[in-house]
Amino acid sequence: FRFATINYGAFHHEDCATQAVTETWDSRACVGLNTNGTCTKADQSIPVYNTPHSNVVNVTCDSCFVGLKANFFFNIEIANRKLVGFQGGFTNGTVHGGISLMTTVSRAWNVGVDKTMPIADDASNPIVQFN
Repeated sequence: FRFATINYGAFHHEDCATQAVTETWDSRACVGLNTNGTCTKADQSIPVYNTPHSNVVNVTCDSCFVGLKANFFFNIEIANRKLVGFQGGFTNGTVHGGISLMTTVSRAWNVGVDKTMPIADDASNPIVQFN
């Protein structure tokens, strides 16, 4: 090209859609980590830590995510067969994120108790007796 201007992006144009469609149409793309389809919530729980070989302590991040929902654009300008300008990036963006750690601690064990609780120091009439 000797001269060219190329613009790419998502823009509303009054000739392309009715007002009802234009009001509900969202052209923004979601770019993120562990995001759902709306870019506003976590897709799944992420394991953070488990006690090796015993699973006593379990830490998960139930709502860990970050998402950018925005329109992507780029503009290229060529003059005299040379690149004069190039722009690209995101517009009309929102960033959502969340962190929520869930910790579960569990341990099972048996306890052996040998105790007698007598009434008024009388060993023959215990209140409670564990053997």
